[in-house]
Amino acid sequence: PLDMMFGVDLQASGPVDNPDIAFLIDIDESLLKGVRAGKGKITGTMKNKELRARGSLINGLVASEVHALFSDDIIWDVSAELNKGRYDFLLEGFLTEIPEDFMVYLEGGVKLKGRGDSFSLTSTLNSATVSLYGYDFINRDTIEVELVDNEFRIKSFALAGKGADFTIDGAFKLHDNYNLHMKGNMEIAPLRALYDRISSLKGKGDFNVDIGGSWKSPEVRGEISIHDTTASLSEFPYTIGPLDGTIFFQKDRLTFDSVHAKFAGGSVVMSGAGLLDGLSFKRFFVSADFNGIKVKPAEGLRSTLDGRLFYETSARGSGLTGNIDIKRARYTKRIEWKTWLLGLKEINEEQIEYPAFLSDTVVNVHVTGMENIIIDNNIARTPVRLALNVTGTLGHRGLLGRIEANEGTVYFRSNEFKVLEGSSVDFVEADRISPVFHILAETYINNYHVRLTLDGIMDEFTLSLFSDPPLSETDILALLTVGQTGNEARGIESGIAAGEATAILTGAIQDSGEEQFQYITGFERFEIEPHTTTEGAFVPKVTIGKRLFEDKLFVTYSTAIGTAEENVVKLEYKIDRNLSILGSRNEIGSAGLDLKYRFEFK
Repeated sequence: PLDMMFGVDLQASGPVDNPDIAFLIDIDESLLKGVRAGKGKITGTMKNKELRARGSLINGLVASEVHALFSDDIIWDVSAELNKGRYDFLLEGFLTEIPEDFMVYLEGGVKLKGRGDSFSLTSTLNSATVSLYGYDFINRDTIEVELVDNEFRIKSFALAGKGADFTIDGAFKLHDNYNLHMKGNMEIAPLRALYDRISSLKGKGDFNVDIGGSWKSPEVRGEISIHDTTASLSEFPYTIGPLDGTIFFQKDRLTFDSVHAKFAGGSVVMSGAGLLDGLSFKRFFVSADFNGIKVKPAEGLRSTLDGRLFYETSARGSGLTGNIDIKRARYTKRIEWKTWLLGLKEINEEQIEYPAFLSDTVVNVHVTGMENIIIDNNIARTPVRLALNVTGTLGHRGLLGRIEANEGTVYFRSNEFKVLEGSSVDFVEADRISPVFHILAETYINNYHVRLTLDGIMDEFTLSLFSDPPLSETDILALLTVGQTGNEARGIESGIAAGEATAILTGAIQDSGEEQFQYITGFERFEIEPHTTTEGAFVPKVTIGKRLFEDKLFVTYSTAIGTAEENVVKLEYKIDRNLSILGSRNEIGSAGLDLKYRFEFK
């Protein structure tokens, strides 16, 4: 870990096997694990196989002396005086994250002695101060540690500061055994330096832990309690906490029960266990019961969740199972349907937010939702029910199950279609998201009952239109586009086709403008579409809509810009689920009032 650039001035005389040597070493620059460690100077002599040297290191912070006698067994000793100053650069190369306020001040001495293959170290620090993340730790007493024949002995080690007081004593023998005792309480924010994925960590912890036994399989006994702890991961958008609970250690396992945490506006109660292999996990299990969690798992989707999840990780991999009950959800993302028709596979690229290290976790989670789940965007306003299984891995998900919609509204070419019972989207592949559509909807326009059916998979679906009285699909399209059928629309087919083609090719621009206007004005519907007039002219048509009186009254207003056609106004007052009053004025200025009654039968 040490790099150095230096110059040597050396003088030697006498016999080759026992020379007299005088030397001067100038250290121009030194690096410890890539961190600058400053300049220094060492002078010394060697006479009658006895070496004596002294030096100044780290820009004068450390003064050292060396004595060595070269005989059958080399006998040597080194003493170093640590002058009071900053030594944090010596640790920076060993930390995963360096806080901006990280500082270490030390004052004391270190002595090393050796004979042959054995050596010992004694360190005494009269003053030690550590600062990081806004916290200061100062030694309560002299810090004394020893290293004798690979056994590291902590004779006295106690630090205290604001909200912290802890001690460590005992010993451990490298590659042999542990016999350590740690006790105290502290703010846990400084532990951020141990894990680079933690972006924020606050809270307090109490600990009383013994580590003993062999080096490869130590036994841990005791407990760690945390209070009012909050944490954030750099790749995860939600803050975890406040969290309160106690973790118990007993030989080769840890357990925790009823650890309470706040998360995303709800609460989580966790229990679990871990099997230890030394000081690392061999297996780890955690069960989490959660209630009232408010998350945004995808763009435009807000949801409130209850449920239970079970997570397990081991050498074979990690898995996530359980149940999620959607208490309420609303999907408001605008669907650029004109662009969507040209690239339906984008649904598989929808990203769900989760910590990156969980990407390869195998998932089998059952998701249900029976009430208060609403699709409310520019193409539909409908309640749905769902029963799905999320499979695969978090990084490569699949879906199995069904989403059903038995009522609501679908918007198509400025017309409102009522969703009929039996409409659903089925997911049938365990290794990808591949929906199979079966959508049934109907509308009434100019005394025609029009029914829309959409069936098939994303890559290849069929859109069918039926009417009563019967019309061809070309006439139905004309009816939906210009409000005319049959001979009334003869001669303007090219205008209709041009309008539909332009709607697809300019879809992204139109949808972006519609979204901005909706956001500014608060209108629930705002559409700009190509429109073919009764004379065959090709003009833009603007449609806006708004729900009033607790969604009982829906008002729609349409106008074809630059024409003599009358503005179209539609009002629907919903008395109950099956009875509505309709009022309208069409393009030629005719007004009408209808009573619509809906009934179902099998």
